[in-house]
Amino acid sequence: MLNFMDRLPAVVGCRGVLYPAMMIVNMKGGCTMNFNEKLIELRKSKGLSQDELGQRLGVSRQTISKWELAQSYPDFQRLVLLSDYFGMSLDALVKDVDVQDVREKNLNDQKLTAIYDDIQSAKSTFNTIFNGLAIFGVVGTVFFLLLGILLR
Repeated sequence: MLNFMDRLPAVVGCRGVLYPAMMIVNMKGGCTMNFNEKLIELRKSKGLSQDELGQRLGVSRQTISKWELAQSYPDFQRLVLLSDYFGMSLDALVKDVDVQDVREKNLNDQKLTAIYDDIQSAKSTFNTIFNGLAIFGVVGTVFFLLLGILLR
């Protein structure tokens, strides 16, 4: 017969040890686990490959890999899906995540996007100017040809 603690969803604690959800809240000792480490342990505790977890969440294996390597972080919708899938609260899933690290990563992504947008805008401006000069050159050439014919 299962007791109350056995019916709680399992939560991965420090060093990959599975704890009932209630115990993880009461644990002391200062052990912290980064989100990427939690995700690896949770995925492995279910016996899933990155590809299988990605299919369940509607993302690619590469996305799961980036999350596990701390190269990127899931958006809110994916965090909710992860917490539902692993049977844990959002708080337990993201507890001890360095929010400043996520902000900096997001800021760097925004800077790269802004740089890319600036380059695209500069290309567009250059193309517009170049096309304008080309049209001006063609019109000028035609004008001088016509002028030459008229002055003969």
